[in-house]
Formats: sequence, structure tokens, C-alpha cells
Amino acid sequence: EVLKGVDFVLLTHAHIDHYDPAAKRLISKNMPWYVQPADYDSVAVKDHFRNTTVIKENVNVGGITIIRIAGNHGRGKLGEMMGASSGYVLKADGQPTLYVMGDCVWNEVTQKAVKEHQPEYIVVNSGGAILPPMSKTDGPIIPNEAETMQIIDDCPVNTRFIAVHMDAIDHCQTTRAILRNEARHHGTDMSRLIIQEDGESITLK
Repeated sequence: EVLKGVDFVLLTHAHIDHYDPAAKRLISKNMPWYVQPADYDSVAVKDHFRNTTVIKENVNVGGITIIRIAGNHGRGKLGEMMGASSGYVLKADGQPTLYVMGDCVWNEVTQKAVKEHQPEYIVVNSGGAILPPMSKTDGPIIPNEAETMQIIDDCPVNTRFIAVHMDAIDHCQTTRAILRNEARHHGTDMSRLIIQEDGESITLK
């Protein structure tokens, strides 16, 4: 059901919560994959997906320009330990620009991407995942509710946000309810923040 109508797979990184055994088993080996350089061997060589393309900088797929943004999956030594992680900006004529941040924190790299590409929509992995004990000093490895509020505050007022990566993974401390509560207490314009439910489809306008 999930794979019906899928044209290609865009992989931010190969951690198991993004690239799991079910994906390896159920996705056709002929499906087009677009990956960061660090993941080519895992996807194409080890798992035999025959139609795998590395995005070093950008590619054009069916009229969609996909620009890779190499980000940081955390901060400090913990961020280094987490390895390579990317986000992607998607652009197409007559369509809103979409920035999928992936498992990347809000820092000078992701801030620069927003300033340069000016996306109308940003998908933020807002789960606030931690890895004890290093997160005590280095913080979460993806944005939590406070960092998500900072992202919203730092971006232009016409930018809208789609918050995902919550209520599914044990080490994610931020739930949808926590994020929604934080946004209301922060005074966030809730028309700018979409907190997607399981199975919900969103039409970007």
C-alpha cells in the first residue's frame, strides 16, 4: 500500500530507523534510489538495488531538481559519531520548494540552505532523539521541541513546517503532543506548523 505509485526513493542516510529490513525486502530491486555518497555501497553493492544514483550535489529527476544538503546528525563528538547525514531541497516549475531536513540539526549548514533556496515548506524531524549518556553533554541528535521553535522563529514568516519523526522510535523524547503544547506556549502561529498524523496525506499548495 505504501509503495503504490512511488516513483523513486530518496534516502537521507542509512540508519536502521530510515533504512530497515522491511524496506530492503519489500522494495523492488529495480526501484530508482537516490542516496548520499556515504550510502552507495550499502544500497547498491550490499543490498543489490540496481538503479542507485549518488547525489553529490544535485540531480534532475522527471523535472524535479534535487539538491543535497550535507548536514550534521547531532553536535560535538556525538554528532561526529553519528556519521554522514543529508537533507534535500526539491524544486520543480509551478510547485512550492520543499526542504526535507532529514536527521540534521539546525546550525549554520541548514540555516544557509534555507537562506539560499527559500523553501515554502520545510520537513523537520522533530523527535528530539537522544543517545545516553553522550546526549547529556552534546544534546539531542535531531531537533527537539525547543529547537523546532527556534527553526520556526529563524525562518521567514511565509515558511510552513511539517513536523515528523515522532511517536514511533523509543529514543525520541518529543511526541506530537509535546510539540503541539510547546508551540502553543511559545506563541507559534499554528497555521505555519503541520504536525502530521500516522497515515495522513498532505497536499502542498
